[in-house]
Amino acid sequence: AHGRRRCPEWKEGDADKYSPSFNKAPQSNSPVLVSGRHFNKDAETSERVIAAMRWGLIPSWFRESDPSKMQFNTSNCRSDTILEKTLYKVPLTKGKRCVILAEGFYEWQRQNGEKQPYYIYLPQIKEEKFDLEDRKS
Repeated sequence: AHGRRRCPEWKEGDADKYSPSFNKAPQSNSPVLVSGRHFNKDAETSERVIAAMRWGLIPSWFRESDPSKMQFNTSNCRSDTILEKTLYKVPLTKGKRCVILAEGFYEWQRQNGEKQPYYIYLPQIKEEKFDLEDRKS
């Protein structure tokens, strides 16, 4: 069975928190697709919303109101060890996950003592890209 195409709405008040950039820093807001239940426990299980979120994981035990006060970096996780690290395993197994909306990302490698960025992306043909005009039909 094929699913139907949907265009999720922005979470109320979040659309202005995001500005497009070719180089997003870990402290900046990025568009993220999450279950509507992330914000509303009574939402339909199939409901998705776009929210502006900061890159990284805030552990459940962190009690400060300002995430920038956290003393260690949780912005990157390796897929091959995600279930070995309690920090990532617990939220993942409880269904707390999201989709980062991006056209690609940079992976940095050292070459001859200098850092070289490589842009990683999946090429898309024009028909695969979601057109806002599709939303009106």
